[in-house]
Amino acid sequence: MNGKCLRAILAFVAASVATTGVAVEAGELTEAELAAAPAVGYTTVVIREKRAVTRDLTVPHNVVLRFENSGALQVEEGRTLRISGSLDAPMQQIFQGPGKIVFGPGRIKQVHPQWWGARGDGEADDTSAIQSAIDSLPGGGVLFFAAGVYGNTGVTPRSNVTFKGTGAAASALLFTPKQGACITLPTDCSSFRLQDMGLRGRAPNEAYGVDGRNEYVRYYSMANFHVTGFKTGVCIAQGMHISLDYGYMGCYGQGEANGTVCLKLGDKPTNKGCTTATIKDIYFTNAETGFYSRAAPCLLIRPIFETSQIGFDNYTRAVVIAPFMEANKKADARMTDNGVLFIGISAAHYTFLYANETLRRRTSWIPDTFDCPMKLGPMHMQTNGDVTVEVRGEQQRLTGSK
Repeated sequence: MNGKCLRAILAFVAASVATTGVAVEAGELTEAELAAAPAVGYTTVVIREKRAVTRDLTVPHNVVLRFENSGALQVEEGRTLRISGSLDAPMQQIFQGPGKIVFGPGRIKQVHPQWWGARGDGEADDTSAIQSAIDSLPGGGVLFFAAGVYGNTGVTPRSNVTFKGTGAAASALLFTPKQGACITLPTDCSSFRLQDMGLRGRAPNEAYGVDGRNEYVRYYSMANFHVTGFKTGVCIAQGMHISLDYGYMGCYGQGEANGTVCLKLGDKPTNKGCTTATIKDIYFTNAETGFYSRAAPCLLIRPIFETSQIGFDNYTRAVVIAPFMEANKKADARMTDNGVLFIGISAAHYTFLYANETLRRRTSWIPDTFDCPMKLGPMHMQTNGDVTVEVRGEQQRLTGSK
C-alpha cells in the first residue's frame, strides 16, 4: 500500500469512520470505501506488511495501531508520524526509516527499543534504536529494556523519562568507547529515573556511566541498579533532590590511586554543588574515591565503603547512619570542608582524616554500642557514665555527671 492509501486510512479513522470493534486492514481499504463507512466508534488499523509514510501523519486518539507478522512502517526522511492513540505490537522492529515517531503524552504505557531494531545481544550497536525510542517521548514516559545487554556509544535522555529494566543484572547498557558517557544528561534535566537495570563500561577507560555536568539536574533518581567499569560512575555537577536507592557502584582496580570515583556530587574547584541528596543502601567499591560529596544536606543510610583509597570524601555537612567501612587503603572517611554526624558506628574501628582541627571538632559520632566512648561534638560520654566537655582542647568533667 502506498502513502496515499495510508493517509486515507488515517483520515478515515480520524473522523471516527469505522464499525465499532472491527479491525480494518491497511492494505484492503480504498478512499471510496473509507468515505462511505459509517462513523460509529473506535477503530483498529492492522498492519501486516511494510507500509510507507511519505507525508506527516497523525494517528488520532481513538485509533489502535496493531502490528502483526512482519508489519512495519517506513517513515521517510523529514517526515513525522505522530501517534496519539494506542499501539499493539510484538517485541520486534516495527518502525523503519530516518523519519520520526512521536507518541502523545500519556498515550502509551511504555516503548521498547526493539521497535526500532535494537537487539540487546551485547554485540550489536543499539545506540540509534535507543535514541530513537527516547526521542519518541518528548513529553516523557517509560523506555523499557527487556532482559539483555544493549551495546551503545552514548545516549541522551529527556526530562521525565524513565529507563526501566527487568533487574540490575538482567538488563544493562554496555558502553563500548573509551571516552564519553553512556548516559549524558541534557541541560536543565528534570525527573530522569533509572530503575532495575545496569550500566557497564569496558575498563579501563576515561568514561562516565552518567554524565550530569550539564547544569541544572533536578529530581534525579536511581533504584535497584549496578554501575560498573567506568572511571566515573555517576557525576552531577549542580542539581537538587538527588536520590540513589539500593545499588552497586564499582569502578576498576582494587582501590588504586587512578582517579576513579564511583559517585561524584558537586565539584569544589569550580565551586559547584548539589542541594539535598539521599543515598541509601549503596555499595561503593574498587575506586580511588567511593563517594565524593559536595551535596548539602546529604543523608547516607547503610552505605558500604570497601576497597578504595578513600571511602567517603566529604566537603559539606552530612549525616551517615549505620555505615560499614572496610579495607579502604587511605581512609574510610575524610572531612575536607565540613564535619559529619555518624550514627551507629564503632569510632575506634574506622580511620578518619580531617583537613584541620576545626573539622575534627565538627565531626561527631554515636556508637552502635557503648563499648567505646560516645562523642557528640565537644561533649564525650565515657563508658563509666562520666560526661566531659572539651574546653580549649582540654577535657573537663561536668560536675555531677553519672
